[in-house]
Amino acid sequence: MAARSHAESDRATLRRQYADGTSLAARASLYRWQAPSHDLVAEVLAQLRATDGPAVDVGCGRGQYLRALRSAGFVSTGVDLSPGMACDVVGDATRLPFPDASFGAALALHMLYHLPDPASGVRELARVVRRDGVVVILTNGLDHLAPYRELVSEAAGVDEGVVWPASTFALEHRELVESVLGPVELIELRAVVTLDSVEPLVSYAESSRHFYETQTERAWPEVIARFEDLARQRLERTGSLALPTHSGLFVARRPPLPA
Repeated sequence: MAARSHAESDRATLRRQYADGTSLAARASLYRWQAPSHDLVAEVLAQLRATDGPAVDVGCGRGQYLRALRSAGFVSTGVDLSPGMACDVVGDATRLPFPDASFGAALALHMLYHLPDPASGVRELARVVRRDGVVVILTNGLDHLAPYRELVSEAAGVDEGVVWPASTFALEHRELVESVLGPVELIELRAVVTLDSVEPLVSYAESSRHFYETQTERAWPEVIARFEDLARQRLERTGSLALPTHSGLFVARRPPLPA
């Protein structure tokens, strides 16, 4: 078996995976079957005060948060490593091209786990936010979609389990965040995705190909075919595919400078 690869931290992998918003859209579609339904955009905006602008969305992806910020009246800037995303600035989250204290709000939403050193990204968020501003970080728990990852590991023939993107920065890494930002509020969001067919889950797995194919000696078409067969077997045994989800927000409101 080849050595496991932290492909999620490899820039070439990220550029292939996120050349545009196609893969993100495919993964987001899985949550149509989630209950209770969590509106992540609304959850993020609820953490902002009217005085928290301007805002920067680091790793802005398809731009859904940017659009909501602007609709809510915030002057906002989107930054992404990929020019194919809905960004205003192509930039590196570990070296943001902005002066200190440029923003009242800095958002890092499902992206810090893509950095080789997530702490460096948190430090940059702290640097570009003024002292009375807020940092909002959205990520997953280590148990997020655990049955799905078990199926991927079995299909790929990786006995110790595939490395998945959020394993490097998850809700369990609160201590890391607080070491940079000070005390944070943790808002946890739990639900279950319930499927009565395998197709949405196969599409989800296919959209994550670049994260997993370097971790297995099996050809990707074989992996995805085995994945579909395993998912179908489980569905036939249980009548539905139940996939617990676990996401959450770290919210750090920066203390103002002493008077």
